[in-house]
Amino acid sequence: MTKSIILVAFIALSGSTFAQENATKVKKFKLNSIGIDFGYTGDRYSKMNLESMYDLTKNPSLLDRDLNGYTSSLYRSSDGGRIGINASFTPFSTANDSYNTNHEVRFGAYYSSREPLISYNRIDADGTRNSIIYCNMVQELSLTGAYLIRKSPAKAKWFSVYAGLGASLGSSFNDKMVVMESHYDPNDYSTITNENAFYEAKSSFYSRVYAPIGLDVTIFNRVRLGLEGTIGVGMQNVYGGKTYVMPLSGSITTKLAFVF
Repeated sequence: MTKSIILVAFIALSGSTFAQENATKVKKFKLNSIGIDFGYTGDRYSKMNLESMYDLTKNPSLLDRDLNGYTSSLYRSSDGGRIGINASFTPFSTANDSYNTNHEVRFGAYYSSREPLISYNRIDADGTRNSIIYCNMVQELSLTGAYLIRKSPAKAKWFSVYAGLGASLGSSFNDKMVVMESHYDPNDYSTITNENAFYEAKSSFYSRVYAPIGLDVTIFNRVRLGLEGTIGVGMQNVYGGKTYVMPLSGSITTKLAFVF
């Protein structure tokens, strides 16, 4: 439902751009802005369990633990931080008496880190709480491209809203799998044992398609501050492993750009 609403809004925005009477198209292709952005990124998997953790680890047998009596908590989300740089180019612009409409082609390069995990828990007869957490530590470098349509009121050119379609391709590197084991007495909150074991994990190739929606304000005529959200779908192909579908993928980022 959400994807349909975004698609309809994007088509409507595109249609209104070319349907405006008295609109004039100015032919040009130039560098529009260079910027940086940072914020949150996340993927939600259709499946994430202990079998997935074994598949992501280079030596799966090292993950073997006694899970007798444990109950599982299988999280499907992989969340973390994101930072990157981007450049926008203007292929042409359309203007009329009420609005300025800019079409932009944007390319970017990003670094992100995320930690998909699952946990197992058990309470012994004496009240001791036991926890085993499997956590995949992921670092990803990605390249992005998007086509944006930006609108701003003719009398308030310092403010703009935009929407578009984009895609990204990325690869993780130096992935790790960590198994965290803890056993503690809740009566005095003292930790009895707390052990972390790190193992080499497989890297993965990521592909995503998304719709960005954002708003910007321009100050000092050259500095643009903005907030952008994306929503889309993705896929993870583990090198030497399985393929995982991410039916929901998105980000929320704060943007800072210099406008030419």
